[in-house]
Amino acid sequence: MAHRTNARRQNSRGLSSASHTRHPYRAGTLQQETGEGSLQQLSSQFASRVGRVDPPSSTKTPSSSRQADSEPQSKEILNRNGTISHSTSQVLGTDLAAARDSAQTLLRVSPANSYGLPLDAAMMEEKFNPMVAIQFFIEVYSPSMLRHPSFRLESRDSIFLETNLPVMMQDPLITTSSLAFAMRMHDRGLSRKVLGYYRKALVLLRTRLESGEVNSTNAILLSLIHLMAVEALCEQLGSPIHHLGAIHRLIRFCGDLASTAGLQGYIKAHIRSWEVYLVEANSESDKRQVQLRPHEPLDYPTHPFGSELTLLLSRLPDGFVELALSCRLSFQVIRVLQYTAEMMSDLDQQNAQRHDYENDATELQSQLKSPAQALYVCMSILRHPNRNMVEELLAITLMALCISTEALGEHITNGFGYIQTYCMGIWNVDIERECRRTGGLGLEDFLLWAKMMLLAAFDPDTQTWKTACGLRKDVPIFNIRPLHFDICKQFFWTDSLALSLETKIAREQLLMPARPDKRQ
Repeated sequence: MAHRTNARRQNSRGLSSASHTRHPYRAGTLQQETGEGSLQQLSSQFASRVGRVDPPSSTKTPSSSRQADSEPQSKEILNRNGTISHSTSQVLGTDLAAARDSAQTLLRVSPANSYGLPLDAAMMEEKFNPMVAIQFFIEVYSPSMLRHPSFRLESRDSIFLETNLPVMMQDPLITTSSLAFAMRMHDRGLSRKVLGYYRKALVLLRTRLESGEVNSTNAILLSLIHLMAVEALCEQLGSPIHHLGAIHRLIRFCGDLASTAGLQGYIKAHIRSWEVYLVEANSESDKRQVQLRPHEPLDYPTHPFGSELTLLLSRLPDGFVELALSCRLSFQVIRVLQYTAEMMSDLDQQNAQRHDYENDATELQSQLKSPAQALYVCMSILRHPNRNMVEELLAITLMALCISTEALGEHITNGFGYIQTYCMGIWNVDIERECRRTGGLGLEDFLLWAKMMLLAAFDPDTQTWKTACGLRKDVPIFNIRPLHFDICKQFFWTDSLALSLETKIAREQLLMPARPDKRQ
């Protein structure tokens, strides 16, 4: 503990030394001009609508590759509009390079206790220490994903944040909206901190719109995306659809996002991802559409079962049928399982028929069940006050399945961060014992599948891995056999999951002599 504290202090000194200089850096220097005209006219159109917003995560860079984000290109961004003198840009470029080095160091250290950081929404003013925000963001928002991404989670989100976080956090608007999203995932409820960051981001957003800074378009779009994610996780704050409409109006007014790389390409990908999710989440034409809201009661089946339930069960993998027959899964959760089964079938069909749709990706996407929709419905299960532990573990495992499909697109960061922070909140819960208390049938195989799914989808330094090790302790990872893989095939399982888990099993077996006391 003392070593971790000293490391944190050293990092804090390095961070503060890189940011004591008062930066003339404003959000406009991070953005490209996307069109002519004043944002003042737009702000008058949005005056009554800026009260609602949403968030995933993003920011800009001239290129999406790590090599393209070097220090000379950072200076080029800062001087693009000629608003900063050469000498000032040199000093600022040096500071940003130091900040980048400090952030890279933070990406490799163990996360500290985020509650110990004296950071709140009141600090998000013009004069604030961006390095404190960087440290806080890394420690709260998917720290393991940013520090040790596996081959499966080497997503564009993780690469982009790791390379551009120091530059992003120079803008108070981006910082505040990012922290609102991070804190919403960290806090299981709508806490005062979340509301503080959220409302502060709205104030800064309104100020930015009224200022008429045409170069702030990208920062505004990015903050809207972040705030949309907050609203997607907090129904009390309003609907993300309103801010998606605001994004479309802003793009029409200022001009389309021309670049497919860097920040603009990143923003475009997130907007497209949210369009797909929101269209499906609010679709009323599909009667099978899964919609689960925390205030609605869960309905559990009773014997004798009706024809509707019998039909639903016939479409599920065999491993879930016994659990459902023991009446430990509600109708709503069974429909989530049906949706997930259709999603996995669609993904298999997509891989088999990809060559038939090479020239029409939109047609292919319209025919698929969305992993993003399944992800957010699982979040709804976890937020429901009347769920039982079997349903809670099932939701966590299905979220891991969605992440493992590699089809989440820009929502992979949302899912990864949420599942990590949720597992942190239940670190002291004996999940297996609570599941057995429900009296459900088929729990042995279900718990084994959940364990193997979480082990396959996440790395050993994550909280989710620790949660998995608490399940079926009679089957430690180095004792997993082919028979156990056969059991998983009765649920949801893929070849990529099997390959990932086999690799980790081999690694654990090699490490056994070196650390015999940590075989779990």
